[in-house]
Amino acid sequence: MLNGHKMNCPRCEERLTELKLSYLDYVNMSLPERDQLVHACEDDSRLKSLSTTYRMYKYSKWYRKLKESERLAVEQSAITPSIVFTTDPQTLNSPVGA
Repeated sequence: MLNGHKMNCPRCEERLTELKLSYLDYVNMSLPERDQLVHACEDDSRLKSLSTTYRMYKYSKWYRKLKESERLAVEQSAITPSIVFTTDPQTLNSPVGA
């Protein structure tokens, strides 16, 4: 889809689906196999079993930016160890963890 790899149809807002068949598999099919596929797609129940959700949106710029912003938010919310500075002479000379 050349419309920014949307996940929903711009007109009806329904979720986009695609065939579970790759382009290379399709072009390597014989003409009788392609005819069988067309007839299978005409049956709603078989079409549903041959379909999957649209996946190419994962290659879009907006999706990558979303994932990058989510990653940065997680990194920024990570708990960092606190450092305590003290001037107490007793704790300055004590071993670490004591």
